[in-house]
This record gives sequence, C-alpha cells and structure tokens, in this order.
Amino acid sequence: MKPTSTAPTRGRARRAMTLLEITISTALVSIVFLAVFLIIDKGMRFYRLNTEANDCQRGVLSFLSRLNSALQNSAPQLIFIDSPAPPPSGFGSYPNSRGISYASPFDSSGKARFDTMRQLYWQGYGCFYVDNEGQMRYLARFAAQLTTPNQETINPPPPQDAAPPVVPASFLSSKQGLLLAKNITGLTFVKHDKDEVQPNGRKSKKAFYEVTVECGRKGDPLGYWIQLHSSFFPRN
Repeated sequence: MKPTSTAPTRGRARRAMTLLEITISTALVSIVFLAVFLIIDKGMRFYRLNTEANDCQRGVLSFLSRLNSALQNSAPQLIFIDSPAPPPSGFGSYPNSRGISYASPFDSSGKARFDTMRQLYWQGYGCFYVDNEGQMRYLARFAAQLTTPNQETINPPPPQDAAPPVVPASFLSSKQGLLLAKNITGLTFVKHDKDEVQPNGRKSKKAFYEVTVECGRKGDPLGYWIQLHSSFFPRN
C-alpha cells in the first residue's frame, strides 16, 4: 500500500496561514493609521480652537482698551447704552446690550478744542456696536457729518438725540466701521450713579460704568468660552 502524500495539504495550510497573517497585519496597520489620524485630527482641532480663542481674546482686549479711552474722555450725560430692556432709572444693569455710544471732544484728527472760557468743545460721536453676526465694530461721526450738532459746541445733545442718531441699533446690519472682535455672544453694561453705595460700603465719587464681554459657547466641550470684565470712569 502506497503512502499518501501530504505536500498539497501542507501547501494549502501555508497559503491559508499566509492569508490570515496578511489579514491580521492589514487590520493592525489600519488601526495604527486610524489612531495616528485621530491624534493628528484632534491636535489640529485643538490648535485651531486655541488660535481662534486667542484671536478673539485679543480682539476683545482691543475693544476694552478703546472703550476705556473713549469713555474717560466723555461725560456721563453724553453716554448712551443701547439695550432691549434698559433699567427705568437709567442706572443699573443693561443685559444683552447692542453696544454703547458717546460724545467725543476730538475732531477727525484727534485734536480737542476749547472756547474762550476754556470750556471743552464736543466735536462728534463714537459708537461701539455688535452687528447681527456677533462682530464688535467701532465707528465715529464728526460735527461736519451731522445735522445736530452741525458745528463744535459745548452743549451737544446725547448720541440718541443727534440727527441722525448715533446709536448701535442704527448700524446692526450695516457692517460700517472698524472690526475689533468676533464671536461676541454677550455684552452687559452696568451704570453706577454718583454717591451710589458700593459692595465695600463706600459711596462712589462719580458715575462709572462696568462692562462684561462674553465670547464663544459656554458649556460646549468642543468649543471655548471667554468672559472679560472692566470698569470705566468718565472724567469730563
């Protein structure tokens, strides 16, 4: 009786093992490539998100710096806060604000002027507003561009009574002015009166303003959220 050859069986077994090895190797390589891709993708998303947050923060800081200079050189009676629900007394919190306007003592070249009695001339208006796309913008209107006042004056109307009015609501869809910051999701002003009792028990010596700016999406684990706060004291 002749012995049975096992060579074809062994060949088929080797081929089967080779196919299994290739399948396993391919799966392992795919897993490695997928892991590398996910790591790179997560890293790029984190980098883009961090860059966007930094850009947003710089923009808000630029806004606060400009606002500080603007309000310092204005007067409380010549500042207008645009809010859907302003407090009845004029002092208090202005949530969901659209922005703020103020009378300016400077002309288009940044120079101030005085009358013969050394009283300050008011030469125009400035306006910070959040447009309909959540972008913080700044624009200015000077005496020559307005009906009232149509010249330098020591007694200008407040921004909402100028002609035409220089208030944030007038520019929400216009995209006029200088872009300062993006992704503004919250803007709140608080107006404090002179002699108002503060949390520390002291009375304020003059009227002043607080502002809180929010950017991004609060509570979103895949996003960012920034909140910046500052105070401003008009001195004219």
